[in-house]
Amino acid sequence: MISYKKSEHLTPFGRRDHVVLMTETTVFCEGSRLEQKLNYNKGDYEALRSYVNCNWNKEFATVDLDVEASWNLLKDKIDSGVKCCISLTTRFQNTK
Repeated sequence: MISYKKSEHLTPFGRRDHVVLMTETTVFCEGSRLEQKLNYNKGDYEALRSYVNCNWNKEFATVDLDVEASWNLLKDKIDSGVKCCISLTTRFQNTK
């Protein structure tokens, strides 16, 4: 949100016919402009491999060969491993 306070005409620069216009405004920015992302460059991939290294036949047997349930099991295991082993980094969010 932009709040306009005042404006004022000033004298021209030198012998030019252009006038200087000075305004005073206040700009408010809502929310955070910082974004957190996974920092894959600093991930502990050995720990991630150990985390997802399990008996997948036994794991998939618990969902009775249901494709959707098998996919969700695999995806959840990888996602939780990534959350444990890949750190987050904060970067400035571009709002263009």
